[in-house]
Amino acid sequence: MQTINFKQSSVFTLAAVTLALILNACAPPQEAETNVKAIAVASGPFFSGPNSLIAEQTVDFEQLIVGQNLSAQQLESVKLEEVSVSLRAIDSIDFSYFDDASLSIVGNDIEMMSIATLNPIDSKGQNILLQASEEAELVDYFKAGNYSLVLDMGLNQDLFLNDLGATIDIKLNVLYKKQ
Repeated sequence: MQTINFKQSSVFTLAAVTLALILNACAPPQEAETNVKAIAVASGPFFSGPNSLIAEQTVDFEQLIVGQNLSAQQLESVKLEEVSVSLRAIDSIDFSYFDDASLSIVGNDIEMMSIATLNPIDSKGQNILLQASEEAELVDYFKAGNYSLVLDMGLNQDLFLNDLGATIDIKLNVLYKKQ
C-alpha cells in the first residue's frame, strides 16, 4: 500500500509543479518605465563635420526596474520612449555649434543600430531632445549585459577643446517576466 501512496503523491506533485510552470509561462509580461543615464566623451581637437562621443554601459539588472531584481532571461522587450542630450557646462559651448545629432547602440556580436536623431538642431541651449525610433528593439543589447552608445554630432566649425562630453538621458519602456 505504501508504494501506491508514494506513486500517487509523486504523480500529484509532478502535476502540480507542471501546472505551476505552465501558468507562470503563460502569465502576461509586466511593463515598467525606467531611465538610463550615460556620460559620453571624446578627446579633441574637434573638426567641422561628424564627431563621435562614446559611452560604455553595463546593465545593472538589479536596478533596471527598482524593486524587481531582474535577470537577463526575464527581459522580453526594451523600447525607447525619449532621448535627451545635455552638453557639459564646463565645455562652455551650446548646441549652436552643431548641425545634427544621432545616437546609435552597439554591442559585442550585435550590429550597430541607429536609435535616435535630430536634424537639424535648432537650439542655442545646452539641451536637446532627439527623435527616438519607435520600432528600435533594444532587448538583445540589454540581455548581453554590456553595450556602447555612440553619439554622433555634426560640428559646423572647428573646436580646439581637449575633450567634449555630454549626458544622455534615455527613458525606456521595459516588458519583463515576473519571477
